[in-house]
Amino acid sequence: MNSTVGQAVRGVVTPDLPTGLLVAAIVLTMMAVVAIGGHPIVVASVLLAIFVNVDTPLNDLVVAMSVLLGWGCSAMIAPAGLIIIVSTAMFEISRKSVIVSANARLVVVNVALGIAALTLLNMVLP
Repeated sequence: MNSTVGQAVRGVVTPDLPTGLLVAAIVLTMMAVVAIGGHPIVVASVLLAIFVNVDTPLNDLVVAMSVLLGWGCSAMIAPAGLIIIVSTAMFEISRKSVIVSANARLVVVNVALGIAALTLLNMVLP
């Protein structure tokens, strides 16, 4: 294990954490950082470095797919995200009306279904 990454997450990410909780942590961390203005590629790189270097019950494919799920869902609510900026400018509507709307409910449903699907996928992967 890389000593820097290992020291940063020692005691937080442990092998006995439930798979669903780990998947949720990846997705929700991506969404939280992007929602406050971070770029998804930065948080994705950090999360991949953490979960590749720490012993968890997650399959590597599930880790990668969790990052992609977080990236996709965070793009729907990111105030500084290109998708939101372009779409609100094209249709001359406020960003807040796009982010806090039915769009937010869709994100919640996508996150919940995605976490459930990835948790089940992790059970069947070797």
